[in-house]
This record gives sequence, C-alpha cells and structure tokens, in this order.
Amino acid sequence: MIVLLAAAPGAAAKRRVPFGFFGVNIDASTLTGPGGDAQAQLMVRSGVESVRVVFNWNVAQPAPGRGFNFAETDGIVRVATAHGLRVLPIVMYAPRWASAAPTRASYYLSVRNPATYAAYAAALVGRYGPRGSFWAQNPTLPRRPLRDWQIWNEPAASYFWTPQPYAKTYTRLLRAADSAIHRADSRAKVLMAGLNSTRKSPSWDDLDRFYRAGVRHHYDVLTLHPFSLRLDRRGVLETVRRAQAIQRKRHDRGPHVWLTELSWPASKGKIARSDYLGFEVTAGVQAQRLTQFYKLVARKRRALRVDRVFWYAWSSTYQRRSVRGVSPSFQFSGLNRLTLAGLAPMPLLTTYAKVARSLEGCSKLTDATRCG
Repeated sequence: MIVLLAAAPGAAAKRRVPFGFFGVNIDASTLTGPGGDAQAQLMVRSGVESVRVVFNWNVAQPAPGRGFNFAETDGIVRVATAHGLRVLPIVMYAPRWASAAPTRASYYLSVRNPATYAAYAAALVGRYGPRGSFWAQNPTLPRRPLRDWQIWNEPAASYFWTPQPYAKTYTRLLRAADSAIHRADSRAKVLMAGLNSTRKSPSWDDLDRFYRAGVRHHYDVLTLHPFSLRLDRRGVLETVRRAQAIQRKRHDRGPHVWLTELSWPASKGKIARSDYLGFEVTAGVQAQRLTQFYKLVARKRRALRVDRVFWYAWSSTYQRRSVRGVSPSFQFSGLNRLTLAGLAPMPLLTTYAKVARSLEGCSKLTDATRCG
C-alpha cells in the first residue's frame, strides 16, 4: 500500500502546472483487466491526471469492410473517464490487410495506404470525440470527449516503423491523419509521433528531416522522448530547446511541446552493460532525478511551452530481461512492479506522488480529489 505524507498545514498551495500535466504511459490491460478501477484510483491518489495508451488498429479492424471493434478502447475510455483521467491515444499498429509488408512477422509496423489509417483515426473521433457514439451509449459517464490524438510512435526506430526512409513515409501518414481528424473535429489536436534521440541521430535532426518532407501545418503538438542522464545543459531541456530551434528555422512557432515519454531507469548495475542505453541510474538517483526534473520544468514550463509530461512507465517487471520487445533497462522504470499477482507500488511512486500533488496545488497529499 502506498503511503503519502501529509503536507504542512495552512492554505492550499497554488497549482503550478495545467491540469493533465502529470501523465503516465500504460498498457491497455492496466485499465481493462481485473483491478482496472483500483489502478485508476491509485493513479488519482498519486497525482496522475493523464494516461497515454495504444489504440491498436490491428485489434480494432483485423479484416477490411467489417467495421471496427471498439471493445478494448471502450474499456480504456470508460474506466479513465469514470475516474477523471484524460486519455492520450497512440493510434498505431496496422492490421495485416493494410500493411505494406503483409508477409513479414512485423507486418503491423507499416501502412500500405495512409488513407486506410486515416479512416481508422476518423472513426475514433466519431466514437470518442465531441459527438461520439460512445457518449450516447454511456449516458451515466461524465461527457469528456477525446480531443488529442498521437499519430504513431518513434518512426525513426525500426521496431516501431519499418518503411524507410521514414521521414517521407511517416509524413504521408501524418498528413492523411491530420486531414481526417480535423474534418471530424476541427478543434482536435494532432500530435506528431514521439521523437527520440539515438546514438546515430538526435531527435532535432529527425524533426528537421520531417520538415523537409512536409510536416509543417500538419500537426498541432510536437512530442519528444528526451531520455538523457542530464536535466538541462546537454540533457532533457536542451533537447526541447534544440527542437524548438528547428521549428523557428522552419518558421513554425505555433506547436507546443509534450514530453510523451521520459524516465531514468533504475537499472544501473542490474542488467548487462551491453544492454545499457546511456541513461541508467541507481534507484536513489532515479528518485532524485524525478524530483529535480518536475520542479525544474514546472518553473520553466511557460518559456519552454511544455504542456504535459508522461512518465515511462506506470508499471514494469523489474526483471533483467526484455519483455515484449521493451529494453531490459526500461524494466526498471515503473512506478509499480508488475507481478503475477498484480501491481505492487514501488518507493518511486511515493516520490512521484509527493511531487505531483505538490505542483498540482494540493493542500494535503492524502487528498484523493482533484487539486488546484
């Protein structure tokens, strides 16, 4: 059981971040499986206000011409909405029939015709957007339409996107989705896929490639995955500044920034050095980095135009092996440990909760209601 310390008595603190700023990355099963309501309640008590989760096209439309199966995404939206959590869908993974490489084992990582993907994105707006059929069929839920849609994830990585060169193929997908989503909801926000830096290519160079391929005016929010040992200089915030410099160079000052994946895995000394990604730390440093970063970005948020940060991840196995393709290093990043019996809160969750509830303006960290 997580233990949250009470804050000092006195008047309620002022909220220093917008609602939804504190987010976490989750698997769909976190909310749709047994105990989903309990997990959502724990998120709320811990200051989580947003969840980022895959809306899997491969699951929703395994065959063409048969409509969409929204059972999984309905479950996500139903539980999240009931507990006041905002949902950021990552719209990704192609069914075999829509794949550019249907005979490959990794068929779901490519899209033959962007129009088919755009049709799924539009269908999601029709289901969960402001006039969505989901709300009409669930009248007892608070009506909180989904307005934010992230188009795929980390296209520069071959384990997420196989058509190369990725800048042109991904940009075609983004443009098709942007048009379809805004036709369905003119006030929706289209998020570019999260851009991460690799040893070969920093994320701001990827962004420049995407601008050369034609992404300008086809996304509303820039999303980054600025994993780094450092916080500011040569670190997380410098990644944000360099990406914004590319936007200025391309005369595109409009889009704000969301950090849709960020963490410091506590895997130092626990996995093979050959599996290191370059930002591994100890558990003590992990908690220190988390606290320092959120306080720093809250202070500089307006200048940086950063609106949300999603910790990666809500849960992980804390085992020294890759799970479902996720690096061994990231198995030590979860706020909760995934076990056969369910999720067990880690000490890091108490650290996260203390920082989140404080910056959200809670007078008491034990308060399970919304803050600020």
